[in-house]
Amino acid sequence: MTALTALVAQGESQTLELKKSTAEKERACRTLCGFANRLGGVVVFGVTPAGKWVGQTVTDRTLEELAQEFQGFEPPLLAAMQRVQLPGGLEALVVRVDRAPQAPVSFRGVPYERVLNTTRVMPRHTYQNLLLESVHTSNRWETQAAAGWTISMLDANEIRVTLEESIRRGRCEDPGTRDPLDILRGLGLLTAAGFISRAAVALFCSSEVPSAFSPHFHLRASN
Repeated sequence: MTALTALVAQGESQTLELKKSTAEKERACRTLCGFANRLGGVVVFGVTPAGKWVGQTVTDRTLEELAQEFQGFEPPLLAAMQRVQLPGGLEALVVRVDRAPQAPVSFRGVPYERVLNTTRVMPRHTYQNLLLESVHTSNRWETQAAAGWTISMLDANEIRVTLEESIRRGRCEDPGTRDPLDILRGLGLLTAAGFISRAAVALFCSSEVPSAFSPHFHLRASN
């Protein structure tokens, strides 16, 4: 509660918005959308924009209505909610979102962004740039699964040596394991589904580089 009080005392900002009650849930969701498209942020229900804690009665119905409102996010947005007890039996609700991994996010079909302490409709060029960035990130050649490759086909010793050198240079903490698969996971070289990525093959294949991979290696070398 102390940390939350200090946060609220700073006032509304690029990552904080204050709402008197969940009656303002629609506008709050627009702001959560804007947070998700930028730096992430927190909405606090039960506090006036001036920073006065007023609280509200929170019932199952209150939470259901909020959950229903959250259905308006596309793609779905993971929001963490915390109930804070206040004097007199009232409560405040704290809703936190991180920057969305799949930005741009829209609410009821409209993308929003947070600029200073204001939420506004995202300009078309910003939306298009975020969309292109998201597509590029999710479809890069090196992040895709290397079909047919398993951990046994990679140079386990080279994987361990790479980890040891990274630790020695202070580039990463010791993960406490020397299992090749765990090391690759820690280095971000597995896909979300746990498959060996093409980047892992490029770095640690123990045999000659497959011909299907060669054009991509040459392209990167030429840069």
